[in-house]
Amino acid sequence: MKKHSIHFLFLALFFLQNAAAQIIPFDSEKWTIDAKGAVIEAYEGVQNALFLQQGTATLKGVSFLNGIVEFDLYLSERRSFPGILFRMQDGQNYEELYLRAHLSGLPDAMQYTPVFNANSAWQLYHDQAAAVRDGKIGWELKGNEGYNTIFNYPYDRWLHIKLVVSGSRADVYFDQADEPTLQIRKLKRETAAGYLGIKSSFGAMHFANFSYKKMAAPPLRPLPPSTATVPKNFIKKWRISDPFDEKELDGQYHLDPAFFKNKNWRSLESEASGISNIARVTARPVRSQNTVFAAANIYSEGSQTKRLDFGYSDRARVYLNGQLLYAGNNSYRSRDYRYLGTIGFFDSLYLPLKNGKNELVIAVSETFGGWGIQAKLEDFIKISSVE
Repeated sequence: MKKHSIHFLFLALFFLQNAAAQIIPFDSEKWTIDAKGAVIEAYEGVQNALFLQQGTATLKGVSFLNGIVEFDLYLSERRSFPGILFRMQDGQNYEELYLRAHLSGLPDAMQYTPVFNANSAWQLYHDQAAAVRDGKIGWELKGNEGYNTIFNYPYDRWLHIKLVVSGSRADVYFDQADEPTLQIRKLKRETAAGYLGIKSSFGAMHFANFSYKKMAAPPLRPLPPSTATVPKNFIKKWRISDPFDEKELDGQYHLDPAFFKNKNWRSLESEASGISNIARVTARPVRSQNTVFAAANIYSEGSQTKRLDFGYSDRARVYLNGQLLYAGNNSYRSRDYRYLGTIGFFDSLYLPLKNGKNELVIAVSETFGGWGIQAKLEDFIKISSVE
């Protein structure tokens, strides 16, 4: 009798976990809506659609780790960023997938990004693309990490979206397709259960037929081999200060030792790409506190000049042994109205290293879109360590 009871319990748990998904109507008390505007109405053949303007609708009573989330979205061509939020720890920490409905057919038609401490990081996580000319200009993705992909959106009808999440990966399907449109190779936040939500920003959107199903290990499609290259000689760990107002550095061509030392510090390891997402370890308590120091010591065997390739988001000032060597602005639209401000090893600086310890300090300032730093030396010849 005892064996039968245990067997029945396991079967009950199995069927409960893998039960059919249930649609959660938007007029249900389970939803928490925080938006500039929200109307539940009949729309284009759907009786219970949510018109969401500049805000979120969340299911805070849900604990979702792995499984399938599905919903319908009525797309128009106007500029908008509707999306799905999942594994939400709170309103400032979650995984996010959103569409750029106005960028149909372009390499960044959609975006996966982690959100740490309310800081979205699309400028840090992006797949490179190249233009292709074959009778007309087109695009070909060179990266396949699953941050972006090319997709031609259908407008003025309902688009079905299915998100399959399992462990550190996720697949995204559109319109009942057999193959995923986007495969997220590695979710950047820790694998932890959290609640679910949807969002709309800029242009308002209609959502419908939202459902989710928890599963222990939902099936994912095999990944193609990664095309990512691991940079050589990158700085693998930074010391990150607490945040301060960028204006406090105005006129500091020589870094004030007292100002620099009077900080609290955290350690931040770089990802395999060389990127360090600063928002992982610090938030902006107030909007004006938008800058941190990222510091590392370079130990040189003798005096020498060494090239440093680096990237940052959004602005940076580079100091070596207290001396300001560089200041730059990589913010969104800072150089051209088409300029995105995405990070990469796009800038170079020649460091005059002295024998022994050299302190590299980069003040990194953020507006929006990703708070990050990456840097690599041309080689480690006569460099005993970087720490």
